[in-house]
Amino acid sequence: MKELLKFIQLRCPNCHSMLSRVDKFEAQIKCPYCSSIIEVSGVAQHTLVMVSPEMIVPFKTTEKDFKQAVCRHLLGTESDNIVCDIFDKVEMDNVTAIYLPMYLFEGKYETEYKCTLVWSEKNADGEKYTCSKDESGNVKSNYSILCLAYDGLEITEELAEWTHCFPYDPAAVQTFKSEFVTGKGYQILPRNLDREATWNKWGADIIEDEAEQEAFKQLPEKTDRIIRDYRSMFDYHAKHEGHLILAPFWFVYYTYDYQKYFLMMDGLGKHTNGSKLPQDENIYEEVKKNKKLDTRAHLIAAPLAALILFFTPHFLDSWIMMQTIKIAIILISWGLIWRFLGGEDENNILKRAYKKRKTGYEQMLVTTSSNNSRE
Repeated sequence: MKELLKFIQLRCPNCHSMLSRVDKFEAQIKCPYCSSIIEVSGVAQHTLVMVSPEMIVPFKTTEKDFKQAVCRHLLGTESDNIVCDIFDKVEMDNVTAIYLPMYLFEGKYETEYKCTLVWSEKNADGEKYTCSKDESGNVKSNYSILCLAYDGLEITEELAEWTHCFPYDPAAVQTFKSEFVTGKGYQILPRNLDREATWNKWGADIIEDEAEQEAFKQLPEKTDRIIRDYRSMFDYHAKHEGHLILAPFWFVYYTYDYQKYFLMMDGLGKHTNGSKLPQDENIYEEVKKNKKLDTRAHLIAAPLAALILFFTPHFLDSWIMMQTIKIAIILISWGLIWRFLGGEDENNILKRAYKKRKTGYEQMLVTTSSNNSRE
């Protein structure tokens, strides 16, 4: 007889997301999706009993590890145009650890394909002409993927999109035991898709797309290559029906100037996914301003110097000629000095912004290290 797992659930009164745990909720919790504070005693709780998963990928990272990953994401590099004050405005008090239900599908696939390959070549005169050739072949390979066994509003769109098909690490999987999820405060999303529904929603298309990409790799590399009329006969042989696994993930949503951003990381710390960070438009404006000033310096100095030398009468006293030449040299020098010293280039401006962010980064690391980590 299979072991049963009991979930305690409540719905957020603000965003209506369903929160699930195997432990009792604290007296007051924060919704990981909308950040609203929930007084648990005032919200109806429900119990859901389901068959336990067969396997689990336990968390190998702590809350501290994830917060440090968020800090590195916000810091970026010297070439990134991220706002300087991002560490002053971003709070990370809504970090969530969640187990998602996923089915492990393993097996072999085989594809026989046909297509027409079109490419360009050059004749002896260097003129391009089009070539085409019918191609066919066979692809065989093993597959091993984790597919999300959930379809509903109780998971954010970004998290569902990122995790609907996830890399499988066989070394990280263990037989499910309830102690992996009890006493930790983890959110757990119970599955609402069975094996067949999960395969039909995600697995079949993913494996067929993988087979198509492998077929494309077999085709000859040509200039301006175009693949037309691709046709295939796809077949697969499953190793098993699919094993239900709980897979671990971290995520956090935060706001900057009323815009919502996010970062996600798998519980092993191997993969991350984040939204594009807020950009500092002032940096681009500063770069444009400096470029305009550089251009003006050249447009004024060089032509003015040329005009002075061209229209200066050659019969003037040699002393006056010398002074005129000096003025022309000064004008040219002024243009060159402004070009190299007058304004910052884009790289210097970005580096200066990076240094400001790094100060906030180091301060947040200190704060993160001083807080208790979730073990």
